Amino acid sequence: MARLTAVCVVVVSGLHVAALPVVAQPASDAKPAQSAGATSTPPAATRMSLGECISFALKNNRRREVARDGIGIAESQITQARSAYWPELSLQAKAMHLDEDPNFIFPSSTIPVPASTIPVPSQRVTIPANAFAPGLPPANVPLNTPASTVNVPAQSFTIPKQTVKVMDRDNAVGTVNLMFPIYTGGLRSAKLAQAKAGLEAARQEARRADLEIVYDVKRAYYAAVLCGQLVEIAEDSLVRMAVTLELTERLYKTGSGRVKKTDYLRHHASVESLRSIASALKDKDRAARAGLVIAMGMPWDTPIDPSEKEIPFSPQDAAVDSLVDAAHRNNADLGRMKAALAAAGEEVKAAKSGHHPKAAILGSAGKILNSYDAGIVSPENRNFWSVGVGVEVSVFDGFRTRARVAEARMRQHKLEMEERLLRDRIALEVEQLASQARRCQEQEKSSREAMQSAIENRDLTIRAYQDELMETKDVIEAQLLAAFLIGQYRTVLYEGAESRSKLDFLLGDEARQGFERDE
Repeated sequence: MARLTAVCVVVVSGLHVAALPVVAQPASDAKPAQSAGATSTPPAATRMSLGECISFALKNNRRREVARDGIGIAESQITQARSAYWPELSLQAKAMHLDEDPNFIFPSSTIPVPASTIPVPSQRVTIPANAFAPGLPPANVPLNTPASTVNVPAQSFTIPKQTVKVMDRDNAVGTVNLMFPIYTGGLRSAKLAQAKAGLEAARQEARRADLEIVYDVKRAYYAAVLCGQLVEIAEDSLVRMAVTLELTERLYKTGSGRVKKTDYLRHHASVESLRSIASALKDKDRAARAGLVIAMGMPWDTPIDPSEKEIPFSPQDAAVDSLVDAAHRNNADLGRMKAALAAAGEEVKAAKSGHHPKAAILGSAGKILNSYDAGIVSPENRNFWSVGVGVEVSVFDGFRTRARVAEARMRQHKLEMEERLLRDRIALEVEQLASQARRCQEQEKSSREAMQSAIENRDLTIRAYQDELMETKDVIEAQLLAAFLIGQYRTVLYEGAESRSKLDFLLGDEARQGFERDE
């Protein structure tokens, strides 16, 4: 029974690993969005290889659609940032009906005129002949007037209040405005560089989504293979145990008496316990297959059967420092962090632009439609246009710009620290995975040899038991030990494949992940 407990531990351990991919992506009754050219679901009970599962997942998993939307958003933000380099032209039109005609009132006023003296100089005047009548005067008569003065007394003039109509109450105005920034203190270039960094971050996020999809599919696929192998091991062991149980019963009833009823009962309890374990393994196998189809982006109840029955094993010979360097160069999370750092540097430049002047070319043209021909809507005022240059200089803003620059720099420093922490975390994970790969490599050899010895011992023990040369507990122990070591060997293979898949994910190695991006 101690060996049976050990088998349960291995089985539960292997099933725990196999069940992990089930939560890789939430299940949904709705079918996922399909890419162009992708089929909805494979035929029922389809046998698929690992490469086929990865290819199908990259076409149907919803996380890839989300990542593509992120790239589209970033591209739109670049277009928005580039719009600052173009002139901005706007058209405005409005029509109004006022309650009455607008007017302007000149208030009454008094204009005082002071007293004054008007001098009249002397002058000579000639009256022409016949000026009054024929012969009157008969000839030109010269007249001389002496110099004199005219006195004008002080007086005042009162102007009454006047109401002047400005325009008709029905009025329509249309204007075209132009604004073209010619200098922004570096704000435009900083915003454009930020948008480009955002696009790079979105691409790294999409790349990470692809790598994660492939990793989840690999882990789920190998988990399904492992669960299938554990089910076969349990069923094979159950058949063997059932056969030896019949032999135990026969020896107990008709043998030499070396096999007792307690041996038969112990054997029978072991068989039933193994039968229960096999039933639990079948449930875990179904859960693992559901995890695989969900990771592929299909409904959870789609029947998929892995075509590969063995989990490949390949030694990991690369040095840890070279793996860490590769991860630091190609890791998608680090790539996204580098893009965020670039955007933070540009944010500092954008904040500093608040210290610089802004200049723009301004222009406008318009037309006024009004039935009145005087006031402010005279024919000369109905059509208008203007062109000018506007300059804005911030003299004092309450230290707001200085605080923005300080905030941007602190954000940049915070990202730099997070980038260092991320590099350290990735290095630690790579080192742990490389160590796990080396451990699996050592365990693979020893587990394989132990499995082969246990299988040979099981076969020899069963043959000896048939000749009543072995005790019942020995044949039970031999069969359970063989099942335990076979399951342990399969679990070691899974752990090695899972660690290599995780390492490929951290390294950002698309070639080893086995897919091509279809951007």
